[in-house]
Amino acid sequence: MAAAEVLEVIVRGHGGHASQPHRAADPIAGACEIVTALQTMVTRRFDVFDPVIITVGSFHAGTTDNVIPDQAHFLATVRSFSPGARERVRAAAVTLIGDIAAAHAEAMAPFERTVGENPYTVHAEVQQTMSRLVGIIRKENEIKTALADLEKLRERAALVRAEGGPAYNPGWHLALDLRNIMLIAECVAQAALERQESRGGHTRDDFPGMSPEWRKVNLICSELGGRVTLRRQPMEPMREDLLALFDRAELKKYLTEEELPPAPEETN
Repeated sequence: MAAAEVLEVIVRGHGGHASQPHRAADPIAGACEIVTALQTMVTRRFDVFDPVIITVGSFHAGTTDNVIPDQAHFLATVRSFSPGARERVRAAAVTLIGDIAAAHAEAMAPFERTVGENPYTVHAEVQQTMSRLVGIIRKENEIKTALADLEKLRERAALVRAEGGPAYNPGWHLALDLRNIMLIAECVAQAALERQESRGGHTRDDFPGMSPEWRKVNLICSELGGRVTLRRQPMEPMREDLLALFDRAELKKYLTEEELPPAPEETN
């Protein structure tokens, strides 16, 4: 026999008139997103031979056609055959619903703040910092200064404020984009500091030459808890038959003498 439990979810927003949805926080859209995500979860994260079923049987929101309600409410039955699946689906459903709610809250946070900087101000300073300190010609002390400046800018980016509403609002879009912009800037700066050589588009004034050892390594940036981590990953060398396809004089711009393929033998 399958175990049967009830899942009850209440999504709270704030209502408004249907003609101005941008002035409301529509709980119906959020609730529908959760319903769809729950259906995807059970089909992609649970074994078909140890099945889980989630069926939404009741969904209520609002009282009329032209008013966005303050909340949406739905009930679902959750059925599972094994104790293990029962515990997993409980935890997975709670986590999924919480993550969706957190994502919506994060997206709307710039509108909720009564104080905060304009996102364009912070973005401009990030651009200036990267251009001035991690530009075409790079030095260790300047990159370290940039990383310290980026840390301060990260704190400011997390508190920017958006004016108006979500409809056609590039300022809001930039406020949301700043998180990723900060991550990318830190990835570029950390990798530039770590790679102590000059090659291709990366030029270190304090390490002007190419190093054959660095040619064997890729730098991999990862995001963990909103922070950038950097690790070295060995790189497979290019096959000799592929290297032979390139003009040797062109390869000299990017490879040391040690890395270059043998010069072709001259023929009379």
